[in-house]
Amino acid sequence: MAISESQRFVGFDTIIWDTIGFVLVVVAKKHHSPLNPKTAETAALSFGINWATEVFSSLESLESDVQAVISALKSAKCYYSELGCILKNVNSLLTTFLSISVSYFLRECNNITHGLAKLALRLDDELSG
Repeated sequence: MAISESQRFVGFDTIIWDTIGFVLVVVAKKHHSPLNPKTAETAALSFGINWATEVFSSLESLESDVQAVISALKSAKCYYSELGCILKNVNSLLTTFLSISVSYFLRECNNITHGLAKLALRLDDELSG
């Protein structure tokens, strides 16, 4: 996810690959959003998972470089806020897959997704392929 604070846009991105690391599909989209970074990251996850449920019948793992979001998804804590609503949506979407692991990885290990999110800020429509 990338944020353009001056223009109030968020770039969402999703990359889906198979178990050996072959990229199956990428999708990027610009979203007008006055969300704070943590909520925007959670909304980006929601976008990616929602998109994936329409294309794939199964996924094995979900990874994010925002540790606070992954921790919130794994906890039973209830948030009464915009973030909480999006977290509830993400958890609901995750139940559509029989067995999916959710994990954190370092942002430095995934420059491709950050570059894709920055590209999304320059798009007028969704890009997928």
